[in-house]
Amino acid sequence: MPNVVQDLWSALGEIRLSRSFTAKSTLFAEGDSPSYVYLIESGQVQIGISTDRGATQLLTTAGPGTLLGLSEAMGGEPHKISAVSVGQTEASYVSREDLLEFLVKQPRLCMEIVRLISEDLHSLYHQFRDLSATPGTRTRRRTTDGRFL
Repeated sequence: MPNVVQDLWSALGEIRLSRSFTAKSTLFAEGDSPSYVYLIESGQVQIGISTDRGATQLLTTAGPGTLLGLSEAMGGEPHKISAVSVGQTEASYVSREDLLEFLVKQPRLCMEIVRLISEDLHSLYHQFRDLSATPGTRTRRRTTDGRFL
């Protein structure tokens, strides 16, 4: 199976931009409108969610090859999580509007994005299921080629 994330990002070519984030920079915050989709090129980004007590619960740390904000950009709903750089982080990004316009002309890549979002949903299902599992069991993680372990 081809690397869907890299295929998409390569196809976006001229409409994608790059940016450097210093430590503790916010890529997007919970509740923000989805303006961009990011691809982490280098560095790490902590993904967190607000708790009832006003703290932030760390969910995971995303590294190179990770797409952030895709499902929110496709659905148009506010971000349900926050993404903050751990240290110096390089990311390329594309605006939501440019991505949607591009995908109208690229049905194959559009269907691959549907598949990626579906896999993310299945991964969340497995993570929730694993919360009640025996200690020592593993959750599924996406590899750099877009597949799950």
